[in-house]
Amino acid sequence: MATVGALGNIIFTVSARQIKTLSEFKRTRGAKFANHERHMKKPLREYTGPELDGVDFSVTLSAFLGVNPQKELDKLGRHVDSAKVSALVIGERVLGNFTIDSMSENWKKFTARGKLLEASVSLKLTEYTEE
Repeated sequence: MATVGALGNIIFTVSARQIKTLSEFKRTRGAKFANHERHMKKPLREYTGPELDGVDFSVTLSAFLGVNPQKELDKLGRHVDSAKVSALVIGERVLGNFTIDSMSENWKKFTARGKLLEASVSLKLTEYTEE
C-alpha cells in the first residue's frame, strides 16, 4: 500500500485493494499588511507578518474502490465537530498543523436500500499555530 499523505489519523492511500486519495489540492499562502493613512499622501503600507495557510482538496470515497464511504464521512465529520488539530502530510513533506474549517459532501450512488456506495467530499483547511 502506498501512502499519498495524511491529515492526522485520516490516511490517503493507493493500493490494489483500496483507493482513498485526494485530488484538486490547492494551497494558498499570503501576507498581512497594515495601511497607515497620511494627510494628502497615499497610505504607507507595512508588512505585519504572514497569513495562515489555507488548503482545499477533494476526496472520492467509493465502495467500488474498497472504501466504506459512510464510515469515512462520519470520521471526517467527527474531525470537524471536535475542531481537531492535525498534521497535514503530503508524501514526505509536512505542511504544518491544520483544522478542517468545513466539509461539503456530495452523495453520488446508493444501493436499492439506500446504502451509500459513492461520495465525494471537499475539505477546507486552515493552518493552526500556537506561537
